[in-house]
Amino acid sequence: MDQAQPETVRLKAIEALGATAQADLGPVGRQVQEENIAMAGRLRTQPLVPASTLETRHQLQIRYLSALLRDPRASSSLALRAVKSIGQVKDRSSVPVLHEVIANHQDEAVRLQATKVLSHVLARQYE
Repeated sequence: MDQAQPETVRLKAIEALGATAQADLGPVGRQVQEENIAMAGRLRTQPLVPASTLETRHQLQIRYLSALLRDPRASSSLALRAVKSIGQVKDRSSVPVLHEVIANHQDEAVRLQATKVLSHVLARQYE
C-alpha cells in the first residue's frame, strides 16, 4: 500500500479488502486448472489460466493484510482495521499472523481485536 496516501484513504482500502468477497474455485476447480497448466506445459502452449490463479483468493488477502500488520510503520488504527478485515475474511491461513499479533503487538486494542478475530476464525469450522 502506498505509504504516501493519507491514513483515511489507507483505512478505507484495508476495509474494502476485507469486505470484498473473493471467488474461490474450490478443490475441483483448482484441479482442473492444474491439469490444464500441466497439459499446456507438455504441449508447449500457453495455459488457459496463469499458474498464479491456483492460489486461493482468501490467502492473497490474508498475505496482504499480514504484511501490513508486520509493517512497523503502520499506525495502530491501520493495524486494528487490518485485523478487523482479517475477521471479515475468516480464513484459517490467518491463524499464524493472529497469534503473532496477540503475542507481539504493542497496542492492547489491536491484541484484543486479534483475540476476538482468532476465536471467530477457529469457530468457523463448526458453522
